[in-house]
Amino acid sequence: MDYSTAKELMLSYHQLTDALNVATEIIGRLPNNEEQKELRRPIGKILAVVWPELMLAIIKQFPDLDPDKDIAPDAPLTAEETASIAQLTEANLREIDDALLSNATTLWRKVAMIIALTMNQLQGMRRQQNCLEFVRFKFGTKT
Repeated sequence: MDYSTAKELMLSYHQLTDALNVATEIIGRLPNNEEQKELRRPIGKILAVVWPELMLAIIKQFPDLDPDKDIAPDAPLTAEETASIAQLTEANLREIDDALLSNATTLWRKVAMIIALTMNQLQGMRRQQNCLEFVRFKFGTKT
């Protein structure tokens, strides 16, 4: 395969996963949980094939097409952020863990989506900033 074709395929695979992620979010708004599961299951199966069987094969041949190659790690937490995290109670930590688990499913879901949904869910917490900093600390995400 030539580079131009590989690049075109990677773009189409990204468009496919983006569209499936949108569909998953729409399905998540359905009131019936069983219907949600039924509709999400085939999407999870498709996504489970896209990365390891389609995209990874191209990335092995053309490593510069890896979408994750340029991701820089977050800067270390500041002293203020570390102090803020230290103020979290066991109840806060349980609430964060519960929120994380409630946003994880048995179907394929990007970690970034789980974190974003969790952070959105934590917006109502009294110590919101402390919790968001903890999520950043625990998962290396930007708040």
